[in-house]
Amino acid sequence: MRLFHHLVKVISVLFIILITSTDFAKAQISVEGGFSVGFNRHTFSVDDDSGILRPGIALAGTYGFPILIKKNNWELHTGFYANDLSQSFYFATPSGATYGERSYSNGISSYKFPLRIGRTIRWTDITSLSPQIGFSWLTNRRTGQTGSGGGSYGSRVEYSFENRAVNKNKFMAEAGLAINFSVFRNLVLTLGAQYSLGLQTVQEFDVTYQLNDQTYEGTVNSKGSGWKFNLGLKIPLYSGNR
Repeated sequence: MRLFHHLVKVISVLFIILITSTDFAKAQISVEGGFSVGFNRHTFSVDDDSGILRPGIALAGTYGFPILIKKNNWELHTGFYANDLSQSFYFATPSGATYGERSYSNGISSYKFPLRIGRTIRWTDITSLSPQIGFSWLTNRRTGQTGSGGGSYGSRVEYSFENRAVNKNKFMAEAGLAINFSVFRNLVLTLGAQYSLGLQTVQEFDVTYQLNDQTYEGTVNSKGSGWKFNLGLKIPLYSGNR
């Protein structure tokens, strides 16, 4: 939480400087809106004394409606996104064999509301860059147990799991970069990448498994951290002088 508090202070100072500056007060203001689709690549941590249970690679879709408020070259990014949080795990046995790697598992659905400050950097007549920093609020549709199941990999590994969502409301620190292309009249195509650092646990995945007639227990933890890659289209909604 200390990192989050420092981030809020930095963003608050930037925002105060932005709205009190003379140039900003006389600036051209515009609002853009659109639609965005992409995917998240989540990372996890594992609590498992045996070292057999390992975090895998999990991909999940995301889509939403970005809103961009611009004043001169300053930007304020917000909007609404549906954000799936998936999980994945595998087993690395003492013999060196692995089972279940890159096996994707469905997780929970959440809503995401970002708030990031950015800056337009003109690259060419039709292309610009937009570095961004800020945070987002993530909320689950529900908490408690969200799923369970089990399976096996031949006769070597048998497992069962229970997935539960915790901390319905939490915050994430974010930084990213977008590349914008003016493709047709006022239509803007955006390619973006952001990294999110979760500050609170989002979900836990309790796994019980058997290997060589011995039973183990471990937990896969997710804070929602990871990379997001997206493709979006925006159109102008408002433009005027303040």
